[in-house]
Amino acid sequence: MINEKQWVESFKEELKYYMKERRLTQRELADCSRLAESTISKCLHGDKMPNARTINNIAYALNIDVGQLMDFGQLIE
Repeated sequence: MINEKQWVESFKEELKYYMKERRLTQRELADCSRLAESTISKCLHGDKMPNARTINNIAYALNIDVGQLMDFGQLIE
């Protein structure tokens, strides 16, 4: 089973991947997702687990399904 630390780390890596793929800066993602830049920064640094609203807003801004953003592959048994 995946613990919170692993979840946050995996989410962070998925977020970085999709931001790079979309060529979005932290500021641009914050604007598109209607979230504070500090919220995006916390997600990118793994400072805390984002809530459902944050995850949904980020996925919408990246034009992906929430499931894609949270595709942790082998971490989930």
